[in-house]
Amino acid sequence: MTLKPTLRPTRAAHYLRPGGPWDTPTLDAVLAETTPGAHAEHIASIAGGLRARGVKRGDAVAWQLRNVEQAVVLYRACWRLGAVAVPVHHGMGTGDAAAALAQVEPRVVLTEPEDVDGLSGLGPPVTVAKSAARPADLAVALFTSGSTGTPKAVLHTQRGLAYK
Repeated sequence: MTLKPTLRPTRAAHYLRPGGPWDTPTLDAVLAETTPGAHAEHIASIAGGLRARGVKRGDAVAWQLRNVEQAVVLYRACWRLGAVAVPVHHGMGTGDAAAALAQVEPRVVLTEPEDVDGLSGLGPPVTVAKSAARPADLAVALFTSGSTGTPKAVLHTQRGLAYK
């Protein structure tokens, strides 16, 4: 399954013009400017581990973790690769989580902080300079609570989040 945004604004060309509001760098490039060295190295190492596990640009990487540091690092590592970050709320039940994951068909699913830590060192670090991400890439698939049935994905691009 390929995730695609479902709306293209009628004035998109206006916004995408050079110097226009959507002429932005990737999320990773925006955030890299303020990332301390050790944290940047950790992100690069986890991105390298994801790449070693077969994650490529456009692939979904899902996790169901509490609000821990590893979740933040996963977001950043996904954005570095141009992969789609798919956080599944830690309180989501088994049925809803399975329904959410079926919509995105993730390349990798992580459920414990140790799973994330285990990615470190699996492959060469992926630096900002070697990032495969593009501003138009999907960055995040967030899921609704499923109050009207099964959870539904809400898609956000790198450009949209970087613009905010």
